[in-house]
Amino acid sequence: MQVILVAMLAWNYCNRVAVVDNLANSKIESLKRVQDITGKPLAFYQVDIRDRNALAEVFAKEPITSVMHFAGLKAVGESCEQPLMYYHNNVYGILMSIQVMANEGIKQQVFRSSATVYGVTEHVPYKASVFLPKAMNCLRVSLR
Repeated sequence: MQVILVAMLAWNYCNRVAVVDNLANSKIESLKRVQDITGKPLAFYQVDIRDRNALAEVFAKEPITSVMHFAGLKAVGESCEQPLMYYHNNVYGILMSIQVMANEGIKQQVFRSSATVYGVTEHVPYKASVFLPKAMNCLRVSLR
């Protein structure tokens, strides 16, 4: 996420970036580094995207026109040990963000995922239509 934020701000792709993060698997220091590198401030909200009301409050405060979603958990081993936590965070989280976006009339979203959950294929970029003969983890098996 930090690399993309630096690029967006340093190349003046946007005037303002609002970051929503519950800091479950990240640290506020990384956002401070982005500000140090770019010399531009970030609006930061410590909010879990699964909290629809709190997320709606952020959208009401900020002039958001598009969303870049980086909130998915992606540790393969942990996803096999705690699949319900992953479903709740990744599936419910994206549903809440899409609902809030729809209520605000926002139709542009980039969803970042990780190829670690899909396996290895010769076909790049990865596409949902590509058949992967051997699953790499329990989530991949359950998505079939």
